[in-house]
Amino acid sequence: SSSMSIANNMFALFDRDHDGAISADELHHFFTKVGVDVDAEQVAALMREYDIDNSGGIEMAEFVPLLCKMLGKTLNTISELTHVKIIDKDEMTDLKQNLAKRTVHNPDKIIEHVVLLVVVAEEIFPVLKDFKPEEAPDVVEKLMHLGKAWTCTMKDKSAAYTLTIVQVADSVHYKRHYSGYTQVSALVPLIKKELQPDLLISFGTAGGWPGLAKVGDCVLSSGCVFIDRVRTSSKMAHDWGVFGGPVMDTHRMATDLDLVQGIVGSQISYAVTEQQVHLIKTLGIAALDMECASEAEVAMQVQLNFMAIKMVSNGIYPGNPKRMEEEYVENKAYVSQRGMETLTAVFRYLLGRRVGDL
Repeated sequence: SSSMSIANNMFALFDRDHDGAISADELHHFFTKVGVDVDAEQVAALMREYDIDNSGGIEMAEFVPLLCKMLGKTLNTISELTHVKIIDKDEMTDLKQNLAKRTVHNPDKIIEHVVLLVVVAEEIFPVLKDFKPEEAPDVVEKLMHLGKAWTCTMKDKSAAYTLTIVQVADSVHYKRHYSGYTQVSALVPLIKKELQPDLLISFGTAGGWPGLAKVGDCVLSSGCVFIDRVRTSSKMAHDWGVFGGPVMDTHRMATDLDLVQGIVGSQISYAVTEQQVHLIKTLGIAALDMECASEAEVAMQVQLNFMAIKMVSNGIYPGNPKRMEEEYVENKAYVSQRGMETLTAVFRYLLGRRVGDL
């Protein structure tokens, strides 16, 4: 039959030596050729699942269920993407309009207190080294030990303000910072209530979308969205799920400091699906991080002036999260230096300005 012919042809693509069985090496070779990034452990798991008779190779009868699973996953992905595109046929106009509502609270107030909020310790080491802020145990207490804190004074001949640096606290079990999109968003309302800053800046690294942001660029967010929170039951549910929050208007600062402006999307992992690529292209997302959508969402609720500054540390490669993570590690030192240059320029720019001058 035609279906059996298709199965035979597919089997032949895997079975390179034509011995009637697909080995682990042949399985790995096929996935690599079609651009699917798999490691030896994943291949071994597939062999265990489909090599029913433990012969060391997947024969034709064992291959058919694997083929059906691959085709089914592909069809489901196409179906889901088609449904999302139908929902997004208006190009998410309402969502874009809500992101454009960049409210500035107390615009006439001279900036006296700025909070820099970060997740990863390494990303503020240069700041701690250059500006030499003092540890702030009183701030740590106010923030319920959800974050570490330092303070210093930024000043020139005619103006000054207090800079408080807050970094997400370490897990008592894993001795590493908590996940960015959970604990960091819990810090935002505490910062508003306990510290009452004029401005909250989210700082960290992000992946850059090709053509919009490259490694070493600084992206000043024009809005924040979730790319993992896709709901498809209705148009409103979809837009509400994707929407993170607007940021304060910073168009003057972006122009004066030559910063890239663009929407930042937040994700949970490095993986990027076809649905997420659709969101990225439709909204014109310039960079992906893991926390600013959560921060923006809460900052909007508590009426706190919020901006997100993201240093691009890696490219975005759908279907290849390993490459994204590897680039992040490779570029960490260079991006850290660029980040310090950017923050120094931003900190100086804020001196003596009103909140509404940005």
